[in-house]
Amino acid sequence: MAGLWFAAHGRTVWLGFACDRHSEHLIAARPMRPRDRDVLARRRDRHRTELSGTRWAGEREGPLARGAAAERLVERAKAWAATHRHWCRSVSRSTSGGSRVGG
Repeated sequence: MAGLWFAAHGRTVWLGFACDRHSEHLIAARPMRPRDRDVLARRRDRHRTELSGTRWAGEREGPLARGAAAERLVERAKAWAATHRHWCRSVSRSTSGGSRVGG
């Protein structure tokens, strides 16, 4: 599953991934798309490269939004999830856990 992950410290929103069992930690969790699989593969490649002691020369990934923009993005994602329940588990489940705006 793919969705948003809100880090209260720093008020940043990141693209997050989780298995079905842990998807409640994501905001507006949905099935992964091909571009999500590409991002996940790039993260895996970076991790493996750095574990081998080699410096990662690829691009660095950053947050999708920060501060007030992050909070607005979370609210838009929650609204989207409410109208796309066939894509998401449920709004209440996908917005619970450690991904609440304001901590």
